[in-house]
Amino acid sequence: MNEEIRRLIDSGGTSDFEVVAGQKIFVERGQFWIQKQRQGHSLHYVVPYQACFAPQIPEFFIKNFSSYGNVVLDPFCGRGTTILEANQNDRIGIGIDVSPLALTLAKAKLKNISYEQVKERLKKIDFSKEILEGFEEFKDIYHSKTYSQIMNLKRQLTDKPVDMLIKSIVLGRLHGHSDAFFSVWTFNVVSFSKEQIKKQSEVRGLKPEFRDVVPRILKKANTILEHPVKEQPKSTLFNSDSRSVPLKDNSVDLIITSPPFLNVINYIDDNWLRFWFLGYDREKLVYT
Repeated sequence: MNEEIRRLIDSGGTSDFEVVAGQKIFVERGQFWIQKQRQGHSLHYVVPYQACFAPQIPEFFIKNFSSYGNVVLDPFCGRGTTILEANQNDRIGIGIDVSPLALTLAKAKLKNISYEQVKERLKKIDFSKEILEGFEEFKDIYHSKTYSQIMNLKRQLTDKPVDMLIKSIVLGRLHGHSDAFFSVWTFNVVSFSKEQIKKQSEVRGLKPEFRDVVPRILKKANTILEHPVKEQPKSTLFNSDSRSVPLKDNSVDLIITSPPFLNVINYIDDNWLRFWFLGYDREKLVYT
C-alpha cells in the first residue's frame, strides 16, 4: 500500500483530493474498524447470518458523517444492522430489503423488549397439542417433541413486538452445532439441505435428540437483551425493491449499505429452514 495512504489510515488523518468520475473529490480517510468479536450492541448477535454487516462500520460513518436527528438510509438493510446503529445514535433509520426474512430480523430490533416480557409471553404459548404434520420431512433434523414445539411456536407467534423478537431468536436457534440449538448437529449460519444434514449425521453417528425450545430461547434472550434499545418512532422498514425506494427527494442525509452478494450467496436456499418457519415457500421466493 502507498506509504502516504498507510500513514493517513494509521493516524486517522485526511488525504488530498482524488479524481472520481472526472471530478476532484476531497477524500477523508480513517481507521474505522478493528476486528473483534461481539463488539457493539448485544442485539446484533441474535441470528448467525451469512455475509452480515459488521456493526462497527455503520457506527463509524453514522458518528462521523451525520448529526443528531439525521435520516440514515440502508437500501439493502438485511438484518437491520445499520438501522439499529442509527437508532442507538439518535438518528432516524430507514431500511429497505426485498427479503421477508431480513425484514423479520430487522423489525425485532426496533422495539425495546425486556427479558421478562419474553418470559411471560412464552408462558402463554400452548405446547400441549402434539403437532407432527409434515414431520417425516424433518425427522433427520429434529426430535419429534422438538418439532412439535417449533410448530406450536410457528402457529401461535404473531407480529407483535415481543413475538417478533421471539421469532428472531427462534430463527437463530433452528439449526446449529451445539446443545444450544434445536436441531441435530449441523452448521449454524447456513441452512444445510436435508440430504446434507442426514449424510453428516450418519457419518457422525448422530440422531436428533429432544431439545426443549423454551429454556434455549430464554438463554439466548438473556444474552441479546443485555443492552436496551433506543426506540425511534420515525424509523421505518420497507419490504421493497431498492430500485423503487418510497422516499421523497432530498429526504436522506446519509446512505450506508452493504450490497448483496448475488453471484456468490444463495440467500434463499441458504436460509430455507428459516423461510419454512416463517411460512414462506422458497420455490415462490425470487430475488431480482
